[in-house]
Amino acid sequence: MKSQVSTRFLPKSASPHTKLATIPNLLRPTASHIGALLILMAASAPASAQEMIGLDTLGGTSSLAYGASANGAIIVGHSDLVGDDFYRAFRYSDGTMTSLGSLGGSFSAAYGISADGSVIVGYSELAGDNIFHAFRYADGVMVDIGTLGGSFSSAAGISANGAVIVGRSALTGNSLFHAFSYTGGVMTDLGTLGGGSSTAKAVSADGAVIVGHSYLFSSADYHAFRYASGAMTDLGT
Repeated sequence: MKSQVSTRFLPKSASPHTKLATIPNLLRPTASHIGALLILMAASAPASAQEMIGLDTLGGTSSLAYGASANGAIIVGHSDLVGDDFYRAFRYSDGTMTSLGSLGGSFSAAYGISADGSVIVGYSELAGDNIFHAFRYADGVMVDIGTLGGSFSSAAGISANGAVIVGRSALTGNSLFHAFSYTGGVMTDLGTLGGGSSTAKAVSADGAVIVGHSYLFSSADYHAFRYASGAMTDLGT
């Protein structure tokens, strides 16, 4: 049976940094993307009138965008820094890309943003670059939202009002990970469909429905799930 900490559960992000390959592949970026891009299109304009605009970087070679506020004014992602040895989560607005910093480590990435753009989520290395945790960024401050007992976590999505954050976290021992929801300062384990590991990828605007995928009982196979009212439902194949 294949390990349930699988490369099939890599995060949304990607990076050219080979050092990441040496760290457990629960959540880390693994491939290069050159230049975050923004597509602008007037509502009545034909497809040929679309314009793709490069967002530049934080000084390095590569950048990648993952999310945008409801009106498209604020974009988040991650970008290499000068020298391409490290990358940081960014916020892009009004033509300016701003680094969000980190939780003390050399790497961070932003994956989701609330509808009004006031709350950003993702992951960051802690000091020493051996541990990474999910973060919530608001009012200019990046806050570590912890884990489900293991050393690693990453946030992938956020509700429209910024109240509910979802992602995945390693459990104690770091051999398995579970989907989580985070609200009111508490991270909750969403469980699995019977297997060892699961991950939450997105949440509805009102925070009531969470979706992702989970391994099945005694199997290397995984299925999509819908989580609502405290129950994880297998969506089948």
